[in-house]
Amino acid sequence: MKWIQNETIAGLQAEFKARQDAYYAALRKEKRGTPGYTAAEEEFNTFRKAFAKRGLALVQADPKASGAFELLAQLLSASELTVDTAKLIERHYLSHPDAGKITTALYFAPIPEAETLLEALRKRSPHPKVRGQATYWQAKRIMEGFSVYTTRPIPTVQQPAAAKKCMALLEEVIARYPKAFTLYKEVTAGEKAKQELAGARNLLNLRLGAVAPEIQSDDPDGKRFKLSDYRGTVVMLDFWGNW
Repeated sequence: MKWIQNETIAGLQAEFKARQDAYYAALRKEKRGTPGYTAAEEEFNTFRKAFAKRGLALVQADPKASGAFELLAQLLSASELTVDTAKLIERHYLSHPDAGKITTALYFAPIPEAETLLEALRKRSPHPKVRGQATYWQAKRIMEGFSVYTTRPIPTVQQPAAAKKCMALLEEVIARYPKAFTLYKEVTAGEKAKQELAGARNLLNLRLGAVAPEIQSDDPDGKRFKLSDYRGTVVMLDFWGNW
């Protein structure tokens, strides 16, 4: 299919939606791993990279234009945060009423400028909802740094301070923004932060090399046991459920 390029904010937004719809339609027709599926993925990924450059150029040309922020948010949903995009957000959009829409993208972004932007939104946004969203996703970003799968690990020497800050941020969401926004099937910010706080309190206990928290339970024969009884031996813990 031949696509017509329209170098306006509205035109580029419409083009992205059309290309995305076509991409999803192609994936529904093909099985994963087939040549058609792979070709659709490659074509859309190529478009996304070009879309990011074209969109950023339009927003940079007129950051205050109608639809400019919405296009920027769309860019971040389609591509990773760059240093240039981070600078654009810092200059023009920290006070935007819908800046909370980009906080999830900042959580996923691999570059350190994302942390700086979340901190700035948390402290400088005049909108409580945006401040609450930035606070929550900043805490989640810190938690991600403790994961064994993370691409941005927190150095061991910095981990105690990071864990303390993470807990403070989640407590701030609970105290100041409990109903400012919702996540995941209408769970309120306060409810979700309480769930995350329980995990945050164990961040230092669950890092590699740390002593595992005590676990006590009954074995299949009803005999009481403690995890610490097996200290010094190799133990595999299998957590499962039947829901």
